[in-house]
Amino acid sequence: PTVSSPVVTTSAIPNQPPIPLPLPAIQAPSMPLLGTGPPPQFDATQFSSVIQPSQIVSGGAPPSGGPNDGNDTNATSFLGVSDRGRSFVYIIDRSSSMEDDGRLRAAKMELLSSLQQLDESQQFQIIFYNAKFTVLQPRSDKFNLFFGTDAQRLQVVEQLREIRPEGGTLHFPAVMRALKFRPDVIFLLTDGDPSSALTPSEQEEIRIENGGGTHIHCIEFGKGAVSVNGRSAKEGNFLDKLAQKNGGQYVYRNVTDIAGF
Repeated sequence: PTVSSPVVTTSAIPNQPPIPLPLPAIQAPSMPLLGTGPPPQFDATQFSSVIQPSQIVSGGAPPSGGPNDGNDTNATSFLGVSDRGRSFVYIIDRSSSMEDDGRLRAAKMELLSSLQQLDESQQFQIIFYNAKFTVLQPRSDKFNLFFGTDAQRLQVVEQLREIRPEGGTLHFPAVMRALKFRPDVIFLLTDGDPSSALTPSEQEEIRIENGGGTHIHCIEFGKGAVSVNGRSAKEGNFLDKLAQKNGGQYVYRNVTDIAGF
């Protein structure tokens, strides 16, 4: 006899919830960024432990006055001096006196704040100096200047660890080396007193080497309301003289005002 196969039927089980199926999550593809993309996310304050400041210093003062007042395209500011250009060189004194009152620590934080204002189309270099000078080195062998990207700013942060205050002060070799980069702008920061002042012949040699192509801004660190070098070039301030001869600005900054001591 023929045995028929049993018929299997299914029916919903009453009063039972549906069984959830663990489907993989599908993520929407990210859209490529066009143009320059979002602004840099580099934050100088997150690197406070790297450069060991005694206190986080606020960013550079907003542009105020100067040769480029009213137009901040491609501009950055450093310790209250603003200028614009495609290339910048920062010359920062690292002599032993820059340890006083946390001056070098404050300078490093102000430097990072200034670099944060640059974009990827701009270039920069940094020279620390005492009796000798040290030029920071980009990882790329193709360029001797950094670009204003987060990755290259991080390279700077890594090298700041090795910069400590020591030794005497010779401004002239560092300034002449900076001019070899042919930048649009130089920011020179020092607490140099009259004993380390540039001589008239050095001032003139710098002016000739520059040829008017670079603005040289001079920022003086000191403690107290008045610079030991004098208030201006008329009073013998060599930094004010250097700035005047090279299309720049001179400012005096009381470190107690900057770092909040």
